[in-house]
Amino acid sequence: IMAIDRENGFLLIEDFGNDTYSKVLKNNPECEHYLYILAVDTLIHLQKFPIKDSIRKKIKPYDSGSIIDEACIILDWYCSKLKGGVISKNARNLYRELWARQLRVILDQPQRLVLRDFHVDNLMLLKGRHEISACGLLDFQDAVYGPGVYDLMSLLEDARRDVNSDLVKEMKNRYFSAISKSEYWSGQISKFEETFSILGASRHAKVIGIFSRLAIRDKKHSY
Repeated sequence: IMAIDRENGFLLIEDFGNDTYSKVLKNNPECEHYLYILAVDTLIHLQKFPIKDSIRKKIKPYDSGSIIDEACIILDWYCSKLKGGVISKNARNLYRELWARQLRVILDQPQRLVLRDFHVDNLMLLKGRHEISACGLLDFQDAVYGPGVYDLMSLLEDARRDVNSDLVKEMKNRYFSAISKSEYWSGQISKFEETFSILGASRHAKVIGIFSRLAIRDKKHSY
């Protein structure tokens, strides 16, 4: 954003072009390793900085309650509407309690800006740029503050494409190596892996529910 005229409702913004990660990966699959390194390094840079109070007041916390609410979408739209099941109140309460137990692992983590939809459809390769300046970010209007590992998981556990397991391991190690040297993370890699897996499971539950809702309610059957 280069200039703002709030009174008249104008923004002067940069044109990122047309090279989304998705398009580049489709046309030039050999670029995958470079693009993922670029994305992970961008994320590492973003998470170096604590959230300023002025920004924190404007965005919501991404706590265990919020994550559980999202994981419950699967009950309403996949289990109930798509599969025709009946979810009792007791079953729903048990489901929430099981998630709450798992998500205790995020309680003691320092809070960072979480874009939530950090994946290849929302990343762009910007021409004429170098290093992390070449990574353009889209769809961050619903950003929150919470466990920073979530965005890495969103990138590597993307429901829209399969990422090679060796690449996933390399990118996780690259990210952990960076955050373990900072004040952002004080736990061992085993805790990092546990957090990554639990957040991944919660996101997949959310995605199954949302994709079911898009198909049933919005008639977007490609999902």
